[in-house]
Amino acid sequence: MNLENKPIFVHGLSRSGTTLMCTLLDAHRDVAMSYELYPPMLVTKEPVDLDRLASGLLAHSDINVIRRKHPEVFPSQLIQNFILRVARGGLNHHDFARFVQALDREGLGFDTVAGRMRLIEMLGLEKMKRSGKSRWGMKNSADFADYLSVWPEAIFLNMLRDGRDVLASQLNTGKFDPDPKVLGANWSKAMQELEQLAARPDVRAKMVRYETLAHEPESVLKEICALASLDFDPAMLHHTEQDLTIFKVRHLSGKRLSQSVDTSMIGRWKTDLSREQFDGFMSSAADTMEHFGYTDLAGETLRPTKSKPSKIPDKPAASSWLSRIKSLMRKAK
Repeated sequence: MNLENKPIFVHGLSRSGTTLMCTLLDAHRDVAMSYELYPPMLVTKEPVDLDRLASGLLAHSDINVIRRKHPEVFPSQLIQNFILRVARGGLNHHDFARFVQALDREGLGFDTVAGRMRLIEMLGLEKMKRSGKSRWGMKNSADFADYLSVWPEAIFLNMLRDGRDVLASQLNTGKFDPDPKVLGANWSKAMQELEQLAARPDVRAKMVRYETLAHEPESVLKEICALASLDFDPAMLHHTEQDLTIFKVRHLSGKRLSQSVDTSMIGRWKTDLSREQFDGFMSSAADTMEHFGYTDLAGETLRPTKSKPSKIPDKPAASSWLSRIKSLMRKAK
């Protein structure tokens, strides 16, 4: 059995625990995980001259010199960001350039799904070989059909996290600046699609609830290992003690990754969200939140101590939604 053809992909909305899941898997003795190498980032309006790109990257040992003095080397800002991200998997811009040259020799380019998928495969396999492991993987974009067209036996781990905590994390980390109502709609749509994927008999996919992972990491990781035909490795429970590639670069989740898995981030919405932000999110996500078993849909435990300003729905819409929730609760009694 060629395990190289069974990569492990991790997906979910930003701030759902996808980076944590990749890191726990990377701590396994047989698994080499990369991070946010999303094929759509390579798409451009005009075909990319691969030889020119590779030559420009190979001309300098320091990628920051290229960024400052020769920005024309990068066909787009997204491609530049993609190249910077290969460092999260322990590679560099010269490695990327050499694989681009190999891609060109194979007659492929960034303008086809096959070319983009082949490039991320090269990058994933390279980290796997350098680390002496037998499986590779990384985060994946939402283009599941594209991944399945190349790797029909791939493993897909889909992260499910309380959308209110996703919102709270995005508001307080990085530069996401989400609109609560829009995020609620996007969270609902994404979770429904991931659930449908996990239900397909022809796909090896699993919904991984962040809250369960935080409370019971060993049992959840054992289930994941079983799905991926891996022996459970206790080292996954001690990822902070290992010399992983993600610890050698700056990452938005770096501080949390340097700590053991715990439950401290569960329910952060109760203090981090304002009533307006909570109502905005729930106005478009209440049904999906209820479907996945999340409780306190009316926000009775909401006790905000801090929050960042954000766009909110008008008061009548929030009030109408809250009345509907209270009505449902009275009927339940």
